[in-house]
Amino acid sequence: MTEATISDCACGRSLHYNDPEIGAIIRDISDTNGEFITINIGERAFKVQRHYIALHGIKAQDLLAARVPCEEITEKSE
Repeated sequence: MTEATISDCACGRSLHYNDPEIGAIIRDISDTNGEFITINIGERAFKVQRHYIALHGIKAQDLLAARVPCEEITEKSE
C-alpha cells in the first residue's frame, strides 16, 4: 500500500475525520512527509501514524504504557 492510498487509522477504523478539510490536510502532510512520525520520549522512540495523532491526540504516558498503536524503535530520531 502506498501512502497515497492509506484509508485506515491505526486504531483499526477507516479514516474517520469529522471535517473533510482536516482529513485532506493530514493526507497531504502524510503524502509529503510519510505516514509515520517518530516521537522521542527520553531515550525511547516510537513510530506513530500521523492520522492516528490527528484523530485521537497522543500523550507520552499513553505511549510509554503501550496504549497507543505504534512501533517502538531502537533508534532515537535527532
